[in-house]
Amino acid sequence: MPSFAQKFINAEPQAGLDMAGVFPAEGVNEILEVGRPEVQLHSPVRKAYRQIRFTQSLKRDARSRAQEIIRSEIPAYLRHLNEVLQFAKDDPSSPLWKGHLNSGPFVKENVKLIMKSQKSDRETILQQGSPTGTPTIIVEQVDKFPSLKELKLTIGEPTGQVPGGCDNDDDDCSEDGGLDGPGHAWQGGLPPNEICDKLMDMIEQESEKAIVMGKELLHWIRLEIPTIEDGNNFGVDVQEEILNKIEGMCGSACKNHTLPKTHYEDRMKFAQSWNKYPNLEDHAAAIASSDRFDFFLAHNAIMSLRNNMSTLLLALQSNWPKVHNPKSNNGVNGTSGLY
Repeated sequence: MPSFAQKFINAEPQAGLDMAGVFPAEGVNEILEVGRPEVQLHSPVRKAYRQIRFTQSLKRDARSRAQEIIRSEIPAYLRHLNEVLQFAKDDPSSPLWKGHLNSGPFVKENVKLIMKSQKSDRETILQQGSPTGTPTIIVEQVDKFPSLKELKLTIGEPTGQVPGGCDNDDDDCSEDGGLDGPGHAWQGGLPPNEICDKLMDMIEQESEKAIVMGKELLHWIRLEIPTIEDGNNFGVDVQEEILNKIEGMCGSACKNHTLPKTHYEDRMKFAQSWNKYPNLEDHAAAIASSDRFDFFLAHNAIMSLRNNMSTLLLALQSNWPKVHNPKSNNGVNGTSGLY
């Protein structure tokens, strides 16, 4: 006696038959098993058959990728973050070592502007409260440059030339040459904080890994969500709760990923302000304080990535039957709940 699938494959096409009519739920798997390249399906049946084959292939690939992430990649990721945090306690080579805060650019006395001469490649260090022997700041009257408020600031001996390439006797000099505000002629560069640079690189890399894994898991669980029906939808509720956890983890990782951008923007603004208003004495302290704050934000970001990923992995392992097969009645240790 021919099976249901074989009868259906050999049946004549019916006008106006929709997807539900083409493939009744109880016969879909049997049709896919019986279907062979040599079987000539009618046009509407062939089209629906290919669609189901495609969606099942998507689910299969997403499930395989999710299993790899849950079994291998997340545990390896957590081991790596735990090692980073453990080494940070007593390893001076770690960028997260708190001993860095007592030296280098985290101390305001060490924050300096590097001045570059326009006539040579010689560099001069300008530091607030500099000891005797550092270059002298010379103030001269500049009648032709009202934008400088009649002040000319240079390093060393007066040269009669305003930094920026304009000579005092040149009538073509104007504000378009870069002299657009007090102190612009200093043109000092702020050296980078190498410890913070390493931390920012670490946060970008670890946040990107977490986001990629989270998006892969979101894709898989959404494909596993069955049709919502009356009754026995608790497994679907568990899936929704897991989705919320994954989205929360991804959102936190995205927020952490913006920390490097904020860090560099803050330092850039401080350097611009210091060049524009070199007589203000709080720039060095502000930069050092900002770097210390970003250091603690970076440490907190690494811990947040570790904690959120650990919580997600535990939730997935504890509720695997309901996540993998939400319509199943099998629980974990006698319970089907999320917690």
